[in-house]
Amino acid sequence: MRTRTADGRSLLTNSFAFADIMARNEDVCRGVIERVLGVKVERLSNIRTETGQVQAVGKSIRCDVLAEGPQGAFAVEMQVAREPSLPRRARYYRSLVNARLLPRGGHYSELPDLCLIFICLYDPLGLGLPRYTARMRVEEDLSFAYDNGEQEVIVNAAGDLSLAPPGLATFLDYLLREGAAESDPFLRHVDDILEEALQDEEWRSQVISFEQYVEFERGNAYDLGREEGMARGREEALDGLVAAGLLSQEQAQEFLADMARAHRPSAGARPGGAELWSQPKEA
Repeated sequence: MRTRTADGRSLLTNSFAFADIMARNEDVCRGVIERVLGVKVERLSNIRTETGQVQAVGKSIRCDVLAEGPQGAFAVEMQVAREPSLPRRARYYRSLVNARLLPRGGHYSELPDLCLIFICLYDPLGLGLPRYTARMRVEEDLSFAYDNGEQEVIVNAAGDLSLAPPGLATFLDYLLREGAAESDPFLRHVDDILEEALQDEEWRSQVISFEQYVEFERGNAYDLGREEGMARGREEALDGLVAAGLLSQEQAQEFLADMARAHRPSAGARPGGAELWSQPKEA
């Protein structure tokens, strides 16, 4: 079983697979965070994921990972589909994470430092950089440290990787290009874990269902079939999402109704759909 999608991406770019692998493998979670931040991270604990939870705002499924350690908390999300307002999404996301970190009845001083990480396959800010770090500041005195314990880090796999530290550059290259893991023991380890996970038929079906969901998010639902088969294709895809536990039956029906209102078949729609995994060539 290959660990790349049909368009060459690593399966780790699948948000469901990413969150699940990170949550179940502390060494992978820690290694990814270290490469993104360029610092040594002490052993993480209490790694948990919100995989499969449907946001109240919109209908996008959030697959994030929240890990805690002596240096604070790290919230990590793989962002595949283009988000037109990532900074505002981060603002909303940050409020959710802080609510999860503060014990009931706890004081604000108990909130740990928080690093919010988005791993993007596109450039959300348009500056061409491989990494963006954002913190709050005082406009009237930029030398003053407004220390609220938070920072946001956005990594951009489509940026100029020559400007990234070697570990981060190799990781981002691995996400998009087959063969990038060959000389990197950590990334080969990640591939081995993906390979093993793919042997589980139920896990594999959940990954495929999430890929179908992302196609809906991208507005490509009509790629599931020609005009005469589109309705059936959409229903089958949603049935897969329900079976995988990613949507309730009611949410699936609402989503289908919204898609019918928002989209109309066009003459330029591409027929058929791409296979999720690339297949090895016949000898």
